[in-house]
Amino acid sequence: MLMKARAFVSACLFGLVCFCVVFAGPKLTFNDGKSSCELTQSYQLWGAYTQNPNDVPATSSCADLFLKQGRVGVKGQAIPGLTYSTIFAFDNLGKDQFTGSLGTAQATTNTTFQLYDLYMSYALDSTFANITFGYFRPQSGHENIAPDAGVNSLDKGLTSMYLRSFLTGRTSGRETGVNIGGFYGSKFVGVAYNLGGFDPTQGLIAGTDGGPRKWHPLGVGRLAVSFFDADMPSYRLSPEINFFGQRKGITLGGHYSYQGATDETWDTSAVKYNAVTKAYSGAVKYVGGFQKNGSLGGDFVGNFMGLNIDGEYDVMSRSVNGISYHGGLVKASAANFTDRVYHIRGGYDIPLPKDQFLEPALMYTEFDGDAKSTVYPNGVDHILDAGLNWYLNKNNLKIAAHYIKQGGRPKSNYQSAAPDANGNVTVRGDMVAVNFQVQF
Repeated sequence: MLMKARAFVSACLFGLVCFCVVFAGPKLTFNDGKSSCELTQSYQLWGAYTQNPNDVPATSSCADLFLKQGRVGVKGQAIPGLTYSTIFAFDNLGKDQFTGSLGTAQATTNTTFQLYDLYMSYALDSTFANITFGYFRPQSGHENIAPDAGVNSLDKGLTSMYLRSFLTGRTSGRETGVNIGGFYGSKFVGVAYNLGGFDPTQGLIAGTDGGPRKWHPLGVGRLAVSFFDADMPSYRLSPEINFFGQRKGITLGGHYSYQGATDETWDTSAVKYNAVTKAYSGAVKYVGGFQKNGSLGGDFVGNFMGLNIDGEYDVMSRSVNGISYHGGLVKASAANFTDRVYHIRGGYDIPLPKDQFLEPALMYTEFDGDAKSTVYPNGVDHILDAGLNWYLNKNNLKIAAHYIKQGGRPKSNYQSAAPDANGNVTVRGDMVAVNFQVQF
């Protein structure tokens, strides 16, 4: 089995190297140079081999070649001081549902082509007051706001997916809102801040599809302090992680979010009454909403010459009233719970000729659900990622080969499919994969 995996990865790597060509995206300037429009594209093509020894019913180990991530967008300057960005996404095209990567395979029609970002930023003051409005990521944890193509693990840590879902109800982590932020940097210290307000309407957050009857906005704040070299030259929404030996510094960041009561909703359709025994069977199911919802977390990014290390720890707290159904014969108790997620990651860039780099990288990430959690009760999800990244043109052209060891227990995203009628579950198997990444 291991020999088959090695052969599959080697074949994918050879094929991808043979087709490594990068072009710059076209850029148009107009309005006497005051306005611009630039086309951007980013793709990740994965070849993966997944072992599924724990599935019930049994699932054969299998190879899979699929488009893990696709992005097409435009960005530029509308008028002096006002920039814009629009990105569309099409992910997991051709993915097998039993492949061990995060994310759901598209339907066979492959019709999912969705808006990912649509926002504008106005520099009221380019240092202290940059106002962003539209559909974008709240400025919370570093893994959430870091560029997808900028991490040195095969995929982002679990700190991205779980926090995004907790705040917005979407794994993309996007929501409509407004943010004000700034960055001030001196020779030895840099400070970045962001304060945002968002209007979540997704059912898991609002409690009902389309928006809640009880309305409270999501408030998010982030503060990051850099020592020595800063992690950004000027204000930006998405800081980098790998600086390819050009940075000597560390950034410490923290974030906080809070949202008040929305429509707490419970599904009672599974509850049945037996007139003979005069007893109820089945259970109520949590749909969404809460009395309060919030997160608190800290993160760091350190770079010294070729060494790149980063980590994050987040706690996600929610309060629900529960439900008493049919005079208290069926109940879901009130609960205050806190889920936790973290990651630690490191890599070292080894310079090669022609401005290329080779980077061995390692990451461990884990999610732990509270016993009282209404979303992931007692859920555990953890990933160990070990791999080698070959940067032919930094993050614009990269080939990565990684081994992913995964574990956990339901209920969490380690469980990759709903239980069948007998309660059997499918989980993410261990995986070896090659990622060919190109962006321009």
